[in-house]
Amino acid sequence: MRLRSLSLRNFAGSEARDLDGFQPGLNVVVGDNEAGKSTLLLALRSALFQRHRAQTEVIRLLAPYGRQVRPEVVVEFETGGESYRLRKGFLQKPEAELTWATGSLTGEAVEERLAEIFRFNHSGARKAKEGDYPGAFGLLWADQGRAFQGLDLGQGRDAVAASLEGEVAQVLGGDRGRSLLLLAKARHDRFFTDRGRVSVNSPLKAVEDRLAELGRDLAERETLARSYQDKIERLHRQRDRLRGYERDDVVRAAERSLRAAEEALAGLGALQREADEAKRALRQAELAREASVERIRARETSTHAARRAEAQASETAERLAEGEARLTREAEALTHTEARVEAARALEERLAAHAGRAARRAEARQLAAALVAAEARHAQASALVEKRAAVSRSEPGFDAGLLKTLDALERAAREAAIRLEGASPVLRLLPLDGRGARADGSPLEAGSALRIDRPLRIDLDGFGTIEIEPGGDGETLRREADRAALALGAKLRAVGAPDADDARRRARENEERVRERDRLDAQVRLLVPEGLAALAETIAADRTRLADQQESEPADEDVGDWDGARRDLADAERSAGAARQSVARAREAVAALRSEAAHAGADAHRRAEELRDAERDRPHAALVADLAAADTERAGRALAFAQRRDALEAADPETARRTLESRQRALAAVREDQSRLQAEVATLEGELGSQGLVSLHPEIERLRGEIAAAEAQRQRLALEAEASRLLHQTLADAQREARESWLGPIKQRVAPYLRLLHAESDVEFDESTLEIAALRRRGTEERFDRLSMGAREQVAVVTRLALAEVLKRGGHPAAVILDDALVNTDEVRLQRMHMVLQRAADMGLQVIVLTCRERDFRDLGAPIIRL
Repeated sequence: MRLRSLSLRNFAGSEARDLDGFQPGLNVVVGDNEAGKSTLLLALRSALFQRHRAQTEVIRLLAPYGRQVRPEVVVEFETGGESYRLRKGFLQKPEAELTWATGSLTGEAVEERLAEIFRFNHSGARKAKEGDYPGAFGLLWADQGRAFQGLDLGQGRDAVAASLEGEVAQVLGGDRGRSLLLLAKARHDRFFTDRGRVSVNSPLKAVEDRLAELGRDLAERETLARSYQDKIERLHRQRDRLRGYERDDVVRAAERSLRAAEEALAGLGALQREADEAKRALRQAELAREASVERIRARETSTHAARRAEAQASETAERLAEGEARLTREAEALTHTEARVEAARALEERLAAHAGRAARRAEARQLAAALVAAEARHAQASALVEKRAAVSRSEPGFDAGLLKTLDALERAAREAAIRLEGASPVLRLLPLDGRGARADGSPLEAGSALRIDRPLRIDLDGFGTIEIEPGGDGETLRREADRAALALGAKLRAVGAPDADDARRRARENEERVRERDRLDAQVRLLVPEGLAALAETIAADRTRLADQQESEPADEDVGDWDGARRDLADAERSAGAARQSVARAREAVAALRSEAAHAGADAHRRAEELRDAERDRPHAALVADLAAADTERAGRALAFAQRRDALEAADPETARRTLESRQRALAAVREDQSRLQAEVATLEGELGSQGLVSLHPEIERLRGEIAAAEAQRQRLALEAEASRLLHQTLADAQREARESWLGPIKQRVAPYLRLLHAESDVEFDESTLEIAALRRRGTEERFDRLSMGAREQVAVVTRLALAEVLKRGGHPAAVILDDALVNTDEVRLQRMHMVLQRAADMGLQVIVLTCRERDFRDLGAPIIRL
């Protein structure tokens, strides 16, 4: 296939685009980003492979955004020795037209003819998506950003296989071999998945599922039969137990035992009440004794507390006296230390005044030095200003603009003279026998060159006159050359320069003066950034200030050691601070002791009053007598309680109570068991009445028969499945072995390309998919997906071109389109890829490169079509 031209109207983002002049070999289409390069590939794919009446999402995206117009594509191409013109319109009034030298088609017939020409099939295809290619065109046409991902053979694998079979002498049996493998694959897929597991839709799986279902049904029926028999046996057992209850009169016997136990327990009630009353009286006596003990203990506690409070008050008063004495001593020490601080501070102030006078004298010295430096800067800057004034004068008109104008006028005159010379023929007269010639009356030397750039009259001795009129644009070019020369002369006269060299010399001198002036200005700004006037004012002010300081500064007096005075002041202030802290702590301690002494005295007084009040209310001797009386009362109550308790224990109330509880539980258990047996018997009788054991046996026998038949069918299908697996595996192994000979033609065609790119290298392919598996360089194999993006890109393009040769030899339309396919390639490898593309063109392939980087393909030597 050879693409000749491509035209778009209202297609995607492009309103109108016409590209023609595609050559049989290499072609480069150049355009900026967003210029529509990828749109060209989309348009070509839509024209050749999309139905014109389709309304898929891919087709709807062909129209410009927000506009109700019809996208149109016109493609002119050659294939199979025939030239075609294809026109398609989509969405709005869709139509298709295909014309060639001997015929034309319209409508759906166009789609069928295109499928026939390009060897693909519309019927049964899945819903088209963006980036889909039928047949081998996913291999031949590499979309932007996909070249480095590999070959993406897709549906093109069958086309490559068909082309390879022609070269390896039908190693796979051609169409018959593929049909046989497909039939074996279909039989295999009827039973198994691609991973060899039993398929969910397999008839073997269906029979196994049926067997499992029948097994579950049989197990359910057998379980029901066993359950029915178990219920009959249980019903007999429960009826026998009920008859035993009625025969032995079990319930009435349990009721009689319960009444006897209740009467025995009732007789123990009086003894229990007497024992409880004695126990309560004993408890009251014990509480009264405990109250007497507690009152005595409280009185003793109050006595001890009053004594401790009195001792605490005495101790606090002594510590308060000591604290007040310490406070007096600390206050006297603080007064002495503050006097030392005042004396040291007075000395420090005298020394500070002396230091201030010394600082002012140092400032005066610095001011004098700065004044000298400023006067020197002022003098130097004044000299630079005078020098600048000397170089400021320049000739008007001689500047950089004049140089640009002269260059432009000279270039125009030179180009006009060159064009005139190129358009004017040269005439040489070679007269015989010494004859002469004259041009416009001027003699011509024999053999001299005469350029014809204006009307000319030549007189030839012994012949006559020749009048020559220059043709073409000679007269126009001569006038342009004259105008250019006149313009240059007018400009030189305007500035008063005899020639262009003099004008350039004077302009350069002016530029040099300007640069010198700028340099001097920069030096002045660097030297006196504040300006000469401001510097002069600063110098005058500094002189006045210096004179004032020298007049007003008095003579120094000897005031002693400055550092020693400052140390004395610091020591005195530290001592005073420490003394103040000591006085503060002493005052806080005295205040705390005073508060503590007041609290201790008040507490001692309160406790003494409480003890006197308690003794007045009830003396300690009376409390001791109360405790003795309580002990006597408790002893009597304890003896009475022991007598009542012994009488109750002799009657054994625990045994009577447990006997009653046992009789109650026994009666309840008997009644509950009898009721449960009656209910269970009724339930079993109802269940057995609604079920029939006899009806289950035929159903069980039927299920067993179906299981036997299904098992036989499963064995037959398992044998068939294993046979299909063995057949498919055998044919697949044979195909794998045969495919080894496929790789010969591919590697043979890849090798020349690869040598241009990587010396001593080879490409390894996946035998089943023909995808690139690895690159072997100098004996080292590298997986394709582990290569750098640039290396993958280059190897994929090289292999794509080699497979395109295979397809072309197999009669498949094989034009190669690469959309920005070498964006990750460095300059050295790009030059080698140029040789790869040139070789592909030499092998008869049409290669179209879409790129936004014209400089990368400028040296390719291919026609460049610019968008």
